[in-house]
Amino acid sequence: MKKTYKSSVSKRSYVMLLLMKALLIAPFLSIEELSIKDLKNTGFLIYIIITFLIVILLFWIYFGTYYKIENNYLYHHSGPFFGKMKISSIQKITYHSGWYVPVTYKPSTDTIGLIITYNKFDDIYFSPKDRDLLVNDLLGINSEIQVVKN
Repeated sequence: MKKTYKSSVSKRSYVMLLLMKALLIAPFLSIEELSIKDLKNTGFLIYIIITFLIVILLFWIYFGTYYKIENNYLYHHSGPFFGKMKISSIQKITYHSGWYVPVTYKPSTDTIGLIITYNKFDDIYFSPKDRDLLVNDLLGINSEIQVVKN
């Protein structure tokens, strides 16, 4: 079985992305005249490069977050961050909704998602567009997963 699940995107995430982009780009809008002399200033050039890289990273995370089931593994990709877990090691899936997510690692772009507990003490937060579909597909591979709906 090979299946891909796109991450849902909340309006909050979209607004936060736009605000962060605006805050990073705002100093450039206030520059009335950019001269060659400014571009030779190392500090200014470093600021431009770092800002450009941060904006690219934010868009990569925002548009490049997805989850995939392949060869009895559950893969996650969120921009440059990725990983995998054995589906047989998943113990519990908890439906979650809210600003505060009690998990450290969150490759997601929404506040409505799933907390997946695997191995002995590991957990991760996903936000697939169709939570039920992902849960049902995981249960089809590992029927011993405990599902908790709040």
